[in-house]
Amino acid sequence: KSPMAVGSSLSYGDDIRSNEKGIEFLADYSSRGPTSDGRIKPDVVAPGHFIVAPNAEPNTEGECDGSKSPSIRRSIDVGSGVRYVSGTSMASPVVTGGAAILRQYFEEGYCNSERCCGSKGCGESFIPSGSLMKAVLMNGAQPLTGGIQRVPDGNVVNEQPLKEYDG
Repeated sequence: KSPMAVGSSLSYGDDIRSNEKGIEFLADYSSRGPTSDGRIKPDVVAPGHFIVAPNAEPNTEGECDGSKSPSIRRSIDVGSGVRYVSGTSMASPVVTGGAAILRQYFEEGYCNSERCCGSKGCGESFIPSGSLMKAVLMNGAQPLTGGIQRVPDGNVVNEQPLKEYDG
């Protein structure tokens, strides 16, 4: 078995500090390979730095009413029922959501044995294997064009450039 490892890139827009370079940069806290047996990790990367997540407030009605949104650029760390969280544990659900949509695509028959035809039922419905899902997710990803950026100081780690699988 070869489970999928998800890394964390930085975010963009109001969800980054002014010295952070954005989504094309891997967060320095995100693990990366090679592994002891030479495999390159992570397999895929998704935004995982300053992700808005639920911040339940017990016994409070309307806690997620959206009346106040967090913004790193405006130094507001907490909003109405939400807060910023960072880490690969925030990047993994982004990939999982994409995988769920991809799996539905196969199960609803958008592909036949020759190609994906683009409309529901035009192809054969099947349940994709885990290895097919991993392969499609990895091969559909785009390489990061930045580097590794230290959080929170914003320095780019030049001694560890990013390496592509195909490189």
